Amino acid sequence: MKDSALFTRLLSYLRPYWKIATLALVSLIIATVAELFIPVLLQSAIDEDLYPQYDALTVPSERNAEDILRKIENAGRTSQQKMYNLGSHILIPRKDVELLAGWGDFSLAPDLSDGDQILRQVIPITLSEETEEIIELYGLQTIGTVSDNRGILLEALESLPEEAVTLLRRQDHINLRSKVFLLLGLLVINLLFTFGQVYFTAKSGQYVMKDLRIQLFSHVTKQRLGALQTIPVGTLVSRVTNDVETINELFTSVLTSLLKDISLMVGVVTTLLLMDRELGLITIATLPPVLVLTLLFRRKARSAYRNVRHWVSEVTRFLSEHIAGMSVIHAFVQEQWARSIFNKKNNSLLGANLSEMYVFSVFRPSVDFLSTLSTGASIFFGALLFLNGMVSLGILVAFVNLVGRFYQPVMDMSEKFTILQSALSGGERVFSFLDQKDEIQDSGTPINPSGIAGAIRFENVCFSYKPDEPVLKNLSFSVSPGQRIAVVGHTGAGKTTIANLMTRMWDIDSGTIWLDGVPLQNYQLSSLRRAIQPIQQDISLFNDTIRNNLLLGNTVDDATLWNILETVQAKDFIERLPHGLDTVLSEGATNLSTGQRQLLAFGRILVQDPRVIILDEATANIDSETELRIQQALNSLLQNRTSILIAHRLSTIKDADHILVLAKGSIAEEGTHESLLNQKGLYSNLYKLQFKE
Repeated sequence: MKDSALFTRLLSYLRPYWKIATLALVSLIIATVAELFIPVLLQSAIDEDLYPQYDALTVPSERNAEDILRKIENAGRTSQQKMYNLGSHILIPRKDVELLAGWGDFSLAPDLSDGDQILRQVIPITLSEETEEIIELYGLQTIGTVSDNRGILLEALESLPEEAVTLLRRQDHINLRSKVFLLLGLLVINLLFTFGQVYFTAKSGQYVMKDLRIQLFSHVTKQRLGALQTIPVGTLVSRVTNDVETINELFTSVLTSLLKDISLMVGVVTTLLLMDRELGLITIATLPPVLVLTLLFRRKARSAYRNVRHWVSEVTRFLSEHIAGMSVIHAFVQEQWARSIFNKKNNSLLGANLSEMYVFSVFRPSVDFLSTLSTGASIFFGALLFLNGMVSLGILVAFVNLVGRFYQPVMDMSEKFTILQSALSGGERVFSFLDQKDEIQDSGTPINPSGIAGAIRFENVCFSYKPDEPVLKNLSFSVSPGQRIAVVGHTGAGKTTIANLMTRMWDIDSGTIWLDGVPLQNYQLSSLRRAIQPIQQDISLFNDTIRNNLLLGNTVDDATLWNILETVQAKDFIERLPHGLDTVLSEGATNLSTGQRQLLAFGRILVQDPRVIILDEATANIDSETELRIQQALNSLLQNRTSILIAHRLSTIKDADHILVLAKGSIAEEGTHESLLNQKGLYSNLYKLQFKE
């Protein structure tokens, strides 16, 4: 039940692409019908052209025989074979005999049921001068009916030369030639529409994967930072890549084959029942062992796949974290330690894969054995029916062909079962992640950021990252538009938290944060974050050109961009790069120095043109020379903007309009640089510690 719900949810993603899915379904139906018609055509060729067989039924008189044949011809025959009158016998295809036996009001039915049934072979002929000449030359006896169908018993042709037999069976050759061309046509139709089914199914699957990846990434971007920080980066990457790829396999490999297999199996059973009910029922009777075996191994296979996906995610997570932190491993000479941990996780993945292989090493041969056993049993009973004259040779051959086509999908489904379970496990993990919604509520009103003055007020703000561990306690302060304030304090005092709360990366537990007299929750998130932007200590630059890292989707001409770079003291070093603004940064921007990366961060802020800027330890890792250049740029950067400077290095905030000193989540002191030094309190001690030299 859980699998069906998961499968239904996956298929719901096809809804926008129903036209493509419909084309795939129509192609599937046509390809299946063409494939099923091939054994039917084979049966027709054998029974009507190669080896036509009839039941010879004894009748009381020739007049009764004529009446029977006339009534059959007027009753909607089920066979296209001709019928013949032998006087004391009539030769009728078996399907027509069954039709005759079903007539309750036919007076000769009791006589027919008691009559002798003899299996005969009759070759229909077309009378012409050549055929009449051969008939007269070899003294052949022809038989006919009221419709003037003429034929010769096959046994009479055994002693004739090949040329004579070929001439007499000219119509059979013509019919066979037509059916060969029809067979080629069916094969071409099957080829074209099978290609169409695979193409359209795979195409719709690719669209589904595109939508699913977008939904996953959008889901990640909407989550609170706290929710994301509880999930390892490698696990998130595994969700969007590995797990989605397994679902892609479901659409491109499994779904394509599964639909074809199911339709073919249903079509085979239906065809068998229409061709011969007894043989169809025998085939259906051989299914239960395969179904029981499939249900028996389904749960174990699912459990094995969950385990495999878990350890794949663990290995991916470990690699992502430790490759990114390889410098730390080298610095502390912990290569052996990292290898040993990876070896343990890799061995766990190996064990999970071997457990999975064990399940299917039993399942696949078992299905193969039962399929072979069922096929053999079906052929055995079919042969008995043939020997008893209950089925024709064409039906038996077609039946063997159809049985093979029936179990071919069974084996294919057992092979695809691996991918199916993997896809369902991947889908389960993806949807489990999508169902975890821990988003910042965005129900505010859109605003134009340029209209923000920048007045900020914290009113009794309380916040904690973990329950019962408060970071801010009833924090209250105000910032006037255009004012530059600084926030200092020991590590853990809550400085960075203020920046996170102002941009609503986190939501406060209680109290209110006001922007221009309006609570932050009343602003649309995108508008708020364009109006208030932080420059963090850890700069995130992408593996892209410098231009794109600065613009982040905005449109700014190069002249303006160079002016901004000159303002933040970054123009000269960018001009020295090989490709200037089009220089591609490596992953993590390792081809730039720390100071250069932070200069680009300043430039990026000016491109966005926010009304409030938060510098969160933005100059902590910059050398003194670069710091001097930054200080020269800050006056231009912060002009006519409200700014909050969060810093450990007190030399960068001496010119701030107001300084807040935090201690244990509350304001311990506040004032200007000079007034705080004169208080000889916490700020004075911090200042003396940094400048005691």
